Amino acid sequence: MMRRVVISSQKKALLRQWAEEFEDERFLQGDPSWFMHQVRGAANQEVMAFLASCLSYGSRPLFLPKIQLLLDWSGGEVFDWVADGGYGSCFPDSEACFYRLYTCGDMLALLRSLRLMLVRYGSMGGYVSIRAQAPTAIAALEALTAWFARHGSGGIIPLDTRSACKRLCMWLRWMVRDGSCVDLGLWRGIVDKQIAHHAPRHPGGGAGQLVGASQLPLHHHGGGPAAVVAHAARLSRRPAER
Repeated sequence: MMRRVVISSQKKALLRQWAEEFEDERFLQGDPSWFMHQVRGAANQEVMAFLASCLSYGSRPLFLPKIQLLLDWSGGEVFDWVADGGYGSCFPDSEACFYRLYTCGDMLALLRSLRLMLVRYGSMGGYVSIRAQAPTAIAALEALTAWFARHGSGGIIPLDTRSACKRLCMWLRWMVRDGSCVDLGLWRGIVDKQIAHHAPRHPGGGAGQLVGASQLPLHHHGGGPAAVVAHAARLSRRPAER
């Protein structure tokens, strides 16, 4: 059960300021969201966005070239590259490092489990629409983490929603939020867009300016991420979305 939290007008204003700041095409430059705008078609965009989110941690100068590698290897046809197993010639099943803690074997395991999802359900959205227990962000996260845990993701996808699932939340925002020059809004009626918005992606650790950890609302599933994301999103939505 979610605990009600009162946010000051100053913090509401800060959230709205961030929403306006990042709702700008200039934000795409040097951001992992840029890659999903470099491919054509919803199928390619969905998969490109997912893979970009998976690698989006650490230093941008280090992980952005790795995402670019995936785009280059796929020739822009990322869906077919995964669904047809084209990645097999790019990633040996080895302990060689691909990016930070992720080995080539880890990437191969992730792509194999993703391929199985695409072959069985047609798309990641197709999987979530069937397997999520409700049209909510937390249900989508539970379904996604369960799939990759069951089929082996090389540890790249969290095992369950006891993790913060920050990168998955970011990807869900890209999939769900429409009317944006940044987000794709590919999914319709799969996840409630009002609770799938990701908190502002701010490199300066801006969450500390909002509320202390003791004030954050916790989801009853072990303090999962969706409640915190939802609370911030409700305050930061543009007036037309409220």
